[in-house]
Amino acid sequence: MAARTAACSPDERWLNRLWAKLPLIGSTRRLACLLSLTFALGGITNPAAAQWIEPEDLPNPLVESEPFDLITLVTENILLRVVPRTDPLSEPLPDAGNLVFEYFSESEGLLTVPYREVESYQTFSQLLLAEAEQRMEQKDFARAFRNLLWLYDNGSKSDPKVGQLLRACLFEDGNNAFEQNNYELALSIFEDIYQRDPDFDVPNRNEKLVDIVMKCYDEIIKTQFEAEDYGTVGRTLESVANRYPEDFQAIAERWRKAFTEKANGLMEDAEEYSRQGEGRKAHLAVRQAAQITPGRAEIEQLQESVLDQFPLIVVGVNQPASDANPRRFDHWGARRVGRLTQRTIVELVGVSEEGGKYKFLNGELTRKDLDGYEYQLTIDPKMSVFGAPSATPFEIASRLGALADPQSPLYSEAWAKVVDSIAIDNETQLTVKLRRAFVRPESLINITYQAPDDSGQPQQDGVYVLTAQQDEFSTFDLNPQIERSSNLQHPVVIEQRFDSASDAVSALLKGDIDVVDRVPASDLPRLKRKPGVQVRAYLVPTVHMLVPKIRGELEKSKVFRRGISHAIDRETILKEVICGGQEINGCEVISGPLPIGTEENDQISYAYNFKVPYPAFNVDLGRVLTQMALVPVKKPAERNADQKDGAFQKNIPMPELVLAHPRSTSAANACFAIATAWNKAGIVTQTRALEPGESYPPDDRWDLLYLEVSMEEPLADISRVVGAAGFAEDVSAPVDQTLGDLGYTQTWQSACANLRQLHRQVATDQSVIPLWQIKEHFAYRT
Repeated sequence: MAARTAACSPDERWLNRLWAKLPLIGSTRRLACLLSLTFALGGITNPAAAQWIEPEDLPNPLVESEPFDLITLVTENILLRVVPRTDPLSEPLPDAGNLVFEYFSESEGLLTVPYREVESYQTFSQLLLAEAEQRMEQKDFARAFRNLLWLYDNGSKSDPKVGQLLRACLFEDGNNAFEQNNYELALSIFEDIYQRDPDFDVPNRNEKLVDIVMKCYDEIIKTQFEAEDYGTVGRTLESVANRYPEDFQAIAERWRKAFTEKANGLMEDAEEYSRQGEGRKAHLAVRQAAQITPGRAEIEQLQESVLDQFPLIVVGVNQPASDANPRRFDHWGARRVGRLTQRTIVELVGVSEEGGKYKFLNGELTRKDLDGYEYQLTIDPKMSVFGAPSATPFEIASRLGALADPQSPLYSEAWAKVVDSIAIDNETQLTVKLRRAFVRPESLINITYQAPDDSGQPQQDGVYVLTAQQDEFSTFDLNPQIERSSNLQHPVVIEQRFDSASDAVSALLKGDIDVVDRVPASDLPRLKRKPGVQVRAYLVPTVHMLVPKIRGELEKSKVFRRGISHAIDRETILKEVICGGQEINGCEVISGPLPIGTEENDQISYAYNFKVPYPAFNVDLGRVLTQMALVPVKKPAERNADQKDGAFQKNIPMPELVLAHPRSTSAANACFAIATAWNKAGIVTQTRALEPGESYPPDDRWDLLYLEVSMEEPLADISRVVGAAGFAEDVSAPVDQTLGDLGYTQTWQSACANLRQLHRQVATDQSVIPLWQIKEHFAYRT
């Protein structure tokens, strides 16, 4: 028999196996059944492609397979997988007649089998339902739910059994989440069931579903309360009270008592902190008491008392400052602290279509001639800005002279090019004459009043002075040289440093701090939804770019720079990583190292060349260009020499790049996204966080630098980005020439033309790799 089977065709072997499967049926019946299965209406199908299956051959899980029906023949071991019927069969099956069906796989026609030979006919829905019940018995609720949901979405929505099982499955899944302390998930499941069926019969438990919902809320409130997130606790209580006004009373009463006890304890803490002189801790304690039980008169009185005794504001910051310098346009933290503790002789007070508007803090700065060669600074105490350091014409002239001295740390090449002489006219005036007219000379003299002290530390002559630093807190008090007109004027400023800018935003929403100095764009929506919080934009945006300094043989390769530039998906990173999926005005991809402006403030875009497109994202092009850069380029003489002596020059190995970035949340997130994209493109890259206060690495262990600058005056600031005095020193001759021409600019028309030409040239030679502009915001509690 074995030999005969081996010599049979596949179809014959199938028939033999089918014959052997029918041992319990008489020979006549066996023959009839066999003929019924193999004889098609219109022809004979290929039996080898339509064999019966064993139970273990069924797809597992069923829900992931293409729908099919299942026929069980009288002989228990014969299962046939067939194409689902479009019309339902009557139950029970008829005693007479034939069942017409089509095999599930590669069938070429219809088949028949007598109804008397059919043990059962199960539709795909019946199979899924049976499997779901089995999964539920095994407490595999996630898989059971998939089956039931498929049934619900595919014609069984009105089936009461499916609906009941679906809710029961959901309940058990929610119960598991509750037992695992995942109360948020459990609540969402239980509330979904409750909304669909308020009278849901809780299985195996003698309690109502709404009582279980209340237990979830009770645990959630407890978690929020223990985390001291009192504002969220209050909102949760209000929401639950509105949705379940009757069922929530018992829980609400218990929590109100707990809140009162906690608030009373915090009031006692605030009073004790006040006696000890711990103003910041006293403020925090009384704020938390007010959040827990708002509107209590005794808490409001205590708040006023603490504020009178300790007027202060807590500012959440993300980027610390190792130095304080109001002119550090490349480091947010250094500029922030610099502007708090130091003043500059002229300061930016606005922007216009012809550059920034500047104010001489001690009086008035006027142009004395029509051609712009002579300017006069007049000191007038009546016009002096509040908190401006006192200064004499001699002191100001000395600082302006040092600005033009190549031996001075203050030296500015741009100022040295234009200034001719500085003369003291009298006790209140000095005159500055220029070699040639310059469209905005004020932008070149926004320097501090005093040089650093003998130890190199800057003089604190601003409105505030740094008085204490401890752990993550820095305390700034009003400069003692400034007369305080009232106790509430210029309160103490405490900077609290957070590892993440989003953590600072959360602290503001909780009421733990008063201000966030730099809000991540992704957090703007949740701040704007918060009552009692105001969000405001800064005057100028930040411009973000990469400064390349590729180590090794690719240092000068423009092709390699262009390749890695095309491998950055700027639009996706900006929208998804930086803006959190939101379209935010003022946050845009740029094609050069200059601000593009915003809808509210487009005057600053006078330097931007809108005709230059930014590098399109094309990972394939980026990969091709970077590979091309690895092939050494030879001069004709070198190629001829190779042909003579058979020399062979190897390709340059692909470098492993180091992408350095300052310590700020936005820079870290952006660089991680860029490095991830480059690694996927085959450009091995790792990121490197600089030390606090650094915006430029002190060593050469880097290849690209993520630079973010606040460019208040592009005309004056662009030379601090590219060129001999900038971050990107390696520029082409055309860029260097245009930078030189900017120093001789006498009209705004020529200034704008030169800046836009420079924009195009930088984009061509890839002196820097432009990324995007960010509209920066701060937020504060009202």
